[in-house]
Amino acid sequence: MLGLPGTWIGKEIFYWYTAVIAYLVGIDCLFISIGFLLLANCWKRKKGYYLWSAFFAFLASGTSLQVTSFVCSWLLLVLLVLFMSVRPDMGDTGKRSLCIKDTIPFLSAFAGALINTFSPGNMLRSQATMGDIQYGVFDAVKDTAAIQIDELAGIFHDPFFLTLVFVMLFSCICFKIKAAQNIYSKTPLGVLLVTVGVLVSNFLCIFPVVLGYHGSGLSSQRTKYVAELEIRFSILFAVMYLSQYIQQLFAEKVKQKRACCLAGIVGCSLVCIGVFLCLNDQPEELFSGYSFELIKEISDGRVKGIFSLRKEVLEEFEAAEDGTDIYVKMPPLPPSRATYSQGIAMDPNDIVNAAVADMFHLNSVAVEYGAK
Repeated sequence: MLGLPGTWIGKEIFYWYTAVIAYLVGIDCLFISIGFLLLANCWKRKKGYYLWSAFFAFLASGTSLQVTSFVCSWLLLVLLVLFMSVRPDMGDTGKRSLCIKDTIPFLSAFAGALINTFSPGNMLRSQATMGDIQYGVFDAVKDTAAIQIDELAGIFHDPFFLTLVFVMLFSCICFKIKAAQNIYSKTPLGVLLVTVGVLVSNFLCIFPVVLGYHGSGLSSQRTKYVAELEIRFSILFAVMYLSQYIQQLFAEKVKQKRACCLAGIVGCSLVCIGVFLCLNDQPEELFSGYSFELIKEISDGRVKGIFSLRKEVLEEFEAAEDGTDIYVKMPPLPPSRATYSQGIAMDPNDIVNAAVADMFHLNSVAVEYGAK
């Protein structure tokens, strides 16, 4: 996923400490929580798995409100899948397998979301940035829908992602997902509800950002990256569910013609990549994913050069006398898309500069890159 075009914006999530804690940790906890919930259903509802799932769900909902929305909507999606499924040990009765215990992780996440949403910090920040703007919930709903359409259009113009979708679709048709063997029932209604649920989860992931920033949209790289990550993952989730439904319908035929299906996977992938390479006006953008960018910048020495300059700045601060004013002049930083800004600016009154000065027991600090 990190190799996909446009994902270089994920650098904020990986290199900015605040974003790591407020976004990445929450997403990690969400998937751990889902893992424990599915394990509980695959292993005769062991209580320990439910407790761990609820614990990580609560942690996940305490991060950024965008991630909190991501967490709650995804746990609801999993509940929907469990509700539409039956367990093999129940025979062919069609009895649904959802029980009260399955709702515990979602309820835990929802409780955390309420605490998070109504915490004083969120209210103060929203009021501080409102100004004279009159922006309400209905405005946010309208703007969120427009942004969601734009994001979906951009993602479905990504040849690598479409290739991934085709590969996953045909692979999951050819091979039953073993992790789902105890929650196997797929129905047309289930496919429809999961698809609708995915679209709703996309909307809910974008909505808090639009409402919180009063219509300015996914203005920061971290919010845009999380939204695109959620949309991509949820689409793949729906594709897996659809493919397992198709596999269930044509299990015997698929088994007999598995070699043909595998050939179809390879063929579709090559055709998909070839067509988009030919039609894309900027083929270099196809290789602008985070992984590609980072590998390129490590290879040509840019990452090493940036690291050396930043290390030199910190050494200057460490060597300085306590209580002094430090102004550091450095050569220009190499241009980079893969690494994140150091954050120390020329203005000594900047909030980051003030924090750095306090950390090194200095009166003030300022750094100028590219000084003659």
